[in-house]
Amino acid sequence: MPNALPRALPRHAAFSLSLAGLLVLSACSVGSPARTAAPSVSPGPSTSAGPSGGVDPTASPSSAPDASPSPAPSGDVGEIAHPTDPAAVVLSMEMCCGFMPVEWNLTDAPSFILYGDNRLIFRPSPDLDQQIGPGGTRPAFVVARMNAEQVDALLRFALGPGGLLDARESYENMLVSDAPTTTFTIDAAGVTKTVRAYALGMETQGPDAAIMGRLAELSDLLDSFEEQVAAGQVVSSEAYRPASYRGWLTEAFGDGPITEWPWEDLDPADFQAPPETFGRLAALSPEQVALITDEPTGGIMGMVLEADDGTLHSLSVRPLLPGEELLPPAPEEPAG
Repeated sequence: MPNALPRALPRHAAFSLSLAGLLVLSACSVGSPARTAAPSVSPGPSTSAGPSGGVDPTASPSSAPDASPSPAPSGDVGEIAHPTDPAAVVLSMEMCCGFMPVEWNLTDAPSFILYGDNRLIFRPSPDLDQQIGPGGTRPAFVVARMNAEQVDALLRFALGPGGLLDARESYENMLVSDAPTTTFTIDAAGVTKTVRAYALGMETQGPDAAIMGRLAELSDLLDSFEEQVAAGQVVSSEAYRPASYRGWLTEAFGDGPITEWPWEDLDPADFQAPPETFGRLAALSPEQVALITDEPTGGIMGMVLEADDGTLHSLSVRPLLPGEELLPPAPEEPAG
């Protein structure tokens, strides 16, 4: 039987981001580092502009990006300069690994990506009663589009109150074991960086408590972006239709429903074992995935399939996002 999502897994609290309100940044203190269930957004003070109209990375800590940088290139880009290529990643967040079933980790993916053409793809936050284990599913991805004003507001929040301007590259929490690592990337306003925070949202003490609290608020926002869609903070949204899926075959363990092998054009031997990865994988087309589910999916965890020779295999599937390759990047050594 599938298991319920453990209550210990961080479930990001949702809060409303007033995009219009963030367009005017005023000098005020950044909110308390303590994480609350429904925090409000308080824009931070402005910094000095960099030479290209972006944010000066040497600005003093606890400062937000400049309120009026130089205009970006022509088009629906707005005031915050950022890459405009549709394949360019402007802002992203991914939570990975930790003490979770292997099927969960195999279906992990970035939960939020904003691209250079103001398009974004996100996976809605799971219900606390989300089922994991054999046959469990993860929420289907949504593709949405924002206008220039909405993108500006989001990037201002991410760089300012959200902490990405001030954050260093890595944060550890030695008081917590087996927690996931949250990874942010940003390329906007002259700031290009990756920030990794281990055990984000859990109790943090010492000098990093304030910045971890700000990163946790940014994580809250991006991890529940369906609330911004419901509030009308995007121009349009629809279900994401991937061109391809990543399918993992692993050894089947435990009890659970068994499904007959669904494909005539794909055998277990067609799943290849790349070096330094767990299990075997193959690219699956939307038509092939449609033979095992008729619902849009953000991931299928550990569906047990019986091959023609009677062997059992555990199949985990997740959509490939734009620009992703079939072979996942090599896992990094987790902090903590």
